[in-house]
Amino acid sequence: MRTSALAILLAAIVAGALLRGCALGMRELSPDEAASWAAARAQTIGEVAAVQAQLNPGKLAVYEIAEHWWIAVFGDGLAAMRALAALCGTVAILMTFWAARELFASRAGAQSRSDLDSIAAAAALLCAVSLVTIKYSRESRVYPLMLAANLAQVACFLRALRLGGAAALLGVAVLTAFSIAANFASVLTVAPELLWMTMTLVGSSDRAKSGRAVRAAGAIVVGAACLVPMIPSVHESTADALARGTYEWIKPVPLWEPVSLFSRGTGTFPFPLLLAAAAWGIYRGWRRARDATIFALLWMWTPPLALLAASSLVRPLFVERFLLPAFVPFLILAAAGICELDRAWMRSGALALVTLVSLAHTGAWLGKPHDAEWREATSVAAASSPRDPITALPKYAIEVVKYYLPESERNRAQRYDADGVSAPIAIIADSGVAPAALGEVAARYPHLVKSLRGVSVRAR
Repeated sequence: MRTSALAILLAAIVAGALLRGCALGMRELSPDEAASWAAARAQTIGEVAAVQAQLNPGKLAVYEIAEHWWIAVFGDGLAAMRALAALCGTVAILMTFWAARELFASRAGAQSRSDLDSIAAAAALLCAVSLVTIKYSRESRVYPLMLAANLAQVACFLRALRLGGAAALLGVAVLTAFSIAANFASVLTVAPELLWMTMTLVGSSDRAKSGRAVRAAGAIVVGAACLVPMIPSVHESTADALARGTYEWIKPVPLWEPVSLFSRGTGTFPFPLLLAAAAWGIYRGWRRARDATIFALLWMWTPPLALLAASSLVRPLFVERFLLPAFVPFLILAAAGICELDRAWMRSGALALVTLVSLAHTGAWLGKPHDAEWREATSVAAASSPRDPITALPKYAIEVVKYYLPESERNRAQRYDADGVSAPIAIIADSGVAPAALGEVAARYPHLVKSLRGVSVRAR
């Protein structure tokens, strides 16, 4: 690897690790993180899976099992738990380098190894400093693990298409199963792969290339088939979650939401720079690396468009974190555009500019409070009604109350039951509660004890 590319890659890893790993205990635990914690703290792996299916349906307990072992070694402090996600997010930077290099490895013309490394290293750096990849790597949740697994799967897939080989096909099968198990949103990454293979089989007369595509498709099918025995239990937990209104907080989105997704995710100021670089990368790549460019566009746009269609036809499901892997091809195209600039000083200046603007945007975001004050609310509720039960809304937020109560008092935290006997005091989140439930809670808990950032404590 050329020295400059190696330096950029090392800078990406160091900066990415610092941005993901510093001051992890600064923000308070969120209800979503608490759901993972509640499953991970179970005594056995079977209990971890059972609790996870109840509290966090729609996936298997891959992350919670990893966190279970992590907690056994490092404890369940905020910084300790989030360090696992930060580690996965840092690994995703390396996987971005690998995926970008595999994407352009068959680039038309005599493309040198150093040019490929430059594009891949620039993509890794953009991934390292992009807010959308950073903020999810600072939460004790599955998404950075999902991202790393998706990128590794894509890299193996592209290698299998280019070279074939048992190792690449095994990687496709294993990582397909692993990434989908980590979060079912990973099927949105498999979709453009299947679409690309279909286009390859229809449009190519190269029998060797078609054969590699068929074998890669078979590896994806084998990987997905490994999860078939688990479908009944997952379907049951998901149906139960739908019946309980677990996903009611997801709202319908407009038709232009896929475009807004990339603007909002990368930031108001970084987005125009990334868009301009990506557009130049597409223009230049259309002549020099058409297959790689088309695949990157499919990889970028198929997931959000598919989720938009599902949201319009079935139920609202369009959520940024489900689409986290789709940001990477956008960043890769931007990196390719930067590396296609004619002069070395232009390439260096453009990469530095996009990096600095992204860092400024990330720094501004990190400097503002985005968490709700659950710790303070739990303390107020516990002191206001000693020894009495405490409840919370949304219902799954009761796990964060348990986290902040002393271990000897965690049985005071009781899940909200509209039909049962109410706890004398409740902690209500400002968001994530259905409007109908808010009216009911206001009537049941009319007295405001204390209003805090993102939550309020109310009494009967």
